[in-house]
Amino acid sequence: MLHPERFFHMVCRPQECHLAGAGGWPSLARFLTVLHAWRTGHSQALGLCAALVIAVQALYAQTASFEFLTLDDYNFLLTRRTVRAGLSWPGLRWAMLTVEPNWHPVTWLTHQLDFTLFGPHAGPHHLVSAALHSANALLCFLALRALTGALWPSALVAALFALHPLRAESVAWLSERKDVTSGLFWMLTLLAYAGYVRRPTVGRYALVFGALMLGLMSKTMLVSLPLVLLLLDVWPLGRWPWAAAGARPVPVAWLVTEKLPLVGLALAASVITIFAQQAVGGVRSLGQVPMAWRLVNAPIAYATYLAQTAWPVNLAAIYPHPATMGGAALRVWPAIGAGALLVAITAFCLAAIKRAPYLAVGWFWYLIALVPVIGLFQVGRQAHADRYTYLPTIGIYAMLAWGLRDAAVRRPALRVPAVAASAAALVVLAALSWRQIGTWRNTRVLFEHAIAVTEDNYYAHQALGAALSAAGEFEAARRHLEEALRISPDSAYAVEQLGLLRERQGDRVGAAAAYERALALSWKSFFARRNLAAMRRAEGNLDAAIELWTAAVEYQPDDAQLRFDLGSTLLQRERYADAAAHLRRAAALRPDFAQAHNNLGVALAKQGLYAEALSEFERVLALNPNHPTAARSLRWVRAQLSAESGAR
Repeated sequence: MLHPERFFHMVCRPQECHLAGAGGWPSLARFLTVLHAWRTGHSQALGLCAALVIAVQALYAQTASFEFLTLDDYNFLLTRRTVRAGLSWPGLRWAMLTVEPNWHPVTWLTHQLDFTLFGPHAGPHHLVSAALHSANALLCFLALRALTGALWPSALVAALFALHPLRAESVAWLSERKDVTSGLFWMLTLLAYAGYVRRPTVGRYALVFGALMLGLMSKTMLVSLPLVLLLLDVWPLGRWPWAAAGARPVPVAWLVTEKLPLVGLALAASVITIFAQQAVGGVRSLGQVPMAWRLVNAPIAYATYLAQTAWPVNLAAIYPHPATMGGAALRVWPAIGAGALLVAITAFCLAAIKRAPYLAVGWFWYLIALVPVIGLFQVGRQAHADRYTYLPTIGIYAMLAWGLRDAAVRRPALRVPAVAASAAALVVLAALSWRQIGTWRNTRVLFEHAIAVTEDNYYAHQALGAALSAAGEFEAARRHLEEALRISPDSAYAVEQLGLLRERQGDRVGAAAAYERALALSWKSFFARRNLAAMRRAEGNLDAAIELWTAAVEYQPDDAQLRFDLGSTLLQRERYADAAAHLRRAAALRPDFAQAHNNLGVALAKQGLYAEALSEFERVLALNPNHPTAARSLRWVRAQLSAESGAR
């Protein structure tokens, strides 16, 4: 493939190229040959771009009929009024300031835009994620081509990235929109860096800085990107003195210095992420996941991702960390074996760095990009996750693509077999991806599949049990929830869901006992606290209900129903000022919540704040003219105001 700059030199600066004729100018025939090569290369590139986009869209078109999942989609998207309200200035402020479940304002803004355009219909939201993945595949190709000048290896890497089944989780799970959003800015950073290296200017560096900043605001996974840029300085850019290979080298001190602002961005994003995860209790303590488990799991996870990249079968939405299951033995020998494999690959890549630098660069890309999610800083319950491979495995694909190219160059007889094998592999990966994408259709299918392809997956059992319980399939739900507790006896969520199941069956005593056990296991058992509070209020134990609802509001401060329940119970307890504060917040969160306005009016009237109460009752009747008590309350408040006026 002839690079445009090379074409310019050939045509406009013939004295610098070997195609010049005796007179210093290329002949017309040579000029036409160069022009033809340039146009052909660009036609091929355009064709490959179109093929990538069409292939991704064909695979992910099925997501148009997919649903929101109980796996975070409801909690993070559907029940968050600020997200559902769509794009707005208050929504922008909220996105910039919120740290639950993490700080990723750009990703939140994409969700708000989805709700603005499509409302609460899941299909179009899924198609937006698919479109972002298409853009990422396209930009991956363009960035690698800009960095290396190689057409077909860059296309192969982009195709492997686009079509691999490990991508399904990042693309088909709406709550993981941050993967495809941050991936977009990862690729744009690479593309901007290629332009900066060709002609270093402040403006081009600003593009690199800005793309990385937006990527970190999408997902802090990009904290490793400055180090990846240093790797690219080795190959293919050849900027390091020992790797220059004929090009003019750049001093090492400058290579490091120019990355320092980018490293500063990454460190700032890391600090925000750590505080955010600690604030919401997402970080596993050493008591929950001991350091020994973390050190053992890290090499196993690295090796597992390699195995899944090579043989992507039996993929699941969740692979529970063994440390979260009772009685699991520390996997020392598998960790030693995995560590030995990693060391052997590293040694091989370093030994070949002179003749095949892409091996070391691709390998360290993989190792470094996974560091933030490899489990030393444990977040969540998973031992590893498909979504974490979204960007790191590009390094592995580069090792494979350029390895095939070098093999074909050294032995031309391998060219046809290499092309055939690559095409066959892409077809197989696409077929496996189609099937894997389909497992994300809805909550039930997702976790039935996870149970089928994994062992002792307590999380999948409890999630499926919850979905079956909500659908009224109580017996099947009970079996899965009890199986989850057999595997992990301390699972507060499974106990909580058993309480919900018993309450739906009318067993209030059994439900209350389950809720109390869930709260003893975890303070985050939100539904247990909420439902137990409702039971205590129904029993007349208002103080217990108030205590439970107060704790629930601390965890979900923007839940209008929670605020209403707490405020109404405080009203019953004749704590009018406290009741008014919570009811006012409920009415602010849901301006159309007529009963919240009514109860707020009562709380205000009980404090003698008749003018404010009058406004609330008028609001109730504007929302619901047939409200059973608001009209009578309004007449009474007006009478009190008239009496006060007459007394003055």
